[in-house]
Amino acid sequence: MKNKVIFFLLFIFFTEFSFSQNNELNYVITEDTVEYYREYENVKTKKIQKGTILSLNSLSNILYKSDFSQINSVLLNNEAEEDFYIPVFFAKPKNTSNVLSTELITHDQTKRVKNLIPAYYLKILRDGNLSKLEKYEKHFNIRYVESERETFSANGITTNLSNCGIYFYSDNKIAFKNILKIEENLYEIEGIAKGDYDELEYDFDCFRWSSILKNTFDNEVEKFYIKIDGDYLSISKLNQDNLIITLVYVDNSTMTELDNLFRNKKRNLSKVIWPRYADGSCDYDESKKTTVATQTQKTTSSTNVSKNKLMTVRENLKLRSGEATSTQVLTVMSAGTKVKILELGKTETIDGISSNWVKVEVQKGAKDREGKPIKQGTVGWCYGGYLE
Repeated sequence: MKNKVIFFLLFIFFTEFSFSQNNELNYVITEDTVEYYREYENVKTKKIQKGTILSLNSLSNILYKSDFSQINSVLLNNEAEEDFYIPVFFAKPKNTSNVLSTELITHDQTKRVKNLIPAYYLKILRDGNLSKLEKYEKHFNIRYVESERETFSANGITTNLSNCGIYFYSDNKIAFKNILKIEENLYEIEGIAKGDYDELEYDFDCFRWSSILKNTFDNEVEKFYIKIDGDYLSISKLNQDNLIITLVYVDNSTMTELDNLFRNKKRNLSKVIWPRYADGSCDYDESKKTTVATQTQKTTSSTNVSKNKLMTVRENLKLRSGEATSTQVLTVMSAGTKVKILELGKTETIDGISSNWVKVEVQKGAKDREGKPIKQGTVGWCYGGYLE
């Protein structure tokens, strides 16, 4: 009997030990940086070296929304250093196979640089009807909007994505243990998730999302998939067909118009540049699907783009870091902007127009969509079909 008791206790010990080891979150610091620590509102910093390992045993120690005055980011808690905090920008899972493309990361060292929001907010913005959120968010009630409208902010619906994990403002989060790049725009994530379940709690700093991670339990390792399609990012669980949520990257003007809708019941859609899928199509401007020309197809161009040619932007046009709609937007050139073509890129057909992506240099006197000057000599990529 005594031996059976000892065996049982040992079995429990090793089971719990194996479980805790499997669920421990180990992150490595990727470059020399500092940790932040608040004491009586006087923020202290402490150097932390590249290669330092952070071992965290709970989701409660990862993915905090920063309330430090110096940084607007998401943080990791270094328990070993008396509650010092490190921006997730400087860390990644210790044993990860890959990391996410830098084009997907929402924060740099100190602040948010990309706006990533639930895609259904674009439908709300287009229709101008906040009550339709009740269809998407089980905790949303239009009555609370009317009484607390001035407290709402578009920033409250943003999602934070890093190599450490995903943090939703509804207190849903996925902490990454491993990142595996399967295809160019598809990642398999091994992670531990936390959902907010069915808490009947309203947060007037933002619209309370329904639980994004349904039927998800703390400290349970699961597989997730992140798929990129142009400006859209979808997250699914178990398999690629089990969709959790679709998010979308939007520019600052879209966030501004969402703010106007939340606070003032008004919005100016002429200032919104609707996001697009990788094929160039858009859900909001009735654009046609894009077909990428193969090398055997004859390259045609309705705009006669050619190297060293000076051309004019026909309509507000995104200047990007690369020749694809999935690349970073550098600025939005207003109609009438003069550009010089430096290089011809791949051929595509967008909105029925066959043309090349072109690398251009912005000329003197250029302005962005808001009327602000664009520095002469700024270089980026745009679709040649919108030049004349």
